[in-house]
Amino acid sequence: MAPNEIWTTGATLEGLLLDLIGASLVLFPELPVVKGAFVPTRRIDQIKEARHSLFENRRLQRGDEGFREIVHICSQRADIEDIPDLIRAVPSNRFGSGVQFLMEKPNWSPDGDYGKDDIIPLDKYDSETIETRPMVDQWITQYLGELEGEATQVAFLIGLSFLVMGFSLQLLATSCRNDIFCGL
Repeated sequence: MAPNEIWTTGATLEGLLLDLIGASLVLFPELPVVKGAFVPTRRIDQIKEARHSLFENRRLQRGDEGFREIVHICSQRADIEDIPDLIRAVPSNRFGSGVQFLMEKPNWSPDGDYGKDDIIPLDKYDSETIETRPMVDQWITQYLGELEGEATQVAFLIGLSFLVMGFSLQLLATSCRNDIFCGL
């Protein structure tokens, strides 16, 4: 077997392998193996933990894991000017349950002992805005879906790239085998 034939056979096989990988990514971006490689699971888990903390513990504070993500999600859809210091789930009232974004007052001093973690001194904060709890939960759910959708798109585009590279490699190997471009 001549060196030219060895190279072209190897390049053709490598091109087929790239095509196989690319086709798998394009056709099956939802497979757990593919999805796990592209979906930002740590980030999604942080957002889910923050949502759980907000709705189960009824508050999320600056510095809590996922706080900035929740603020980012809500600020894209609500009128939140600054990063709040506290996000609080408000129990049901005549308007329904809500989520309140609170800013710390600049020169606040406590009137009593607020050392306990379960007490929120609400006079310490200015209310920024209130959104309904179902609306905020929907925003978070939509954002999580968008993250997974973006990851699927990335897998698809990478798969297309592999297909193009594999096809190009096979085309080059075929043209070299037929002495079209390579002249070997």
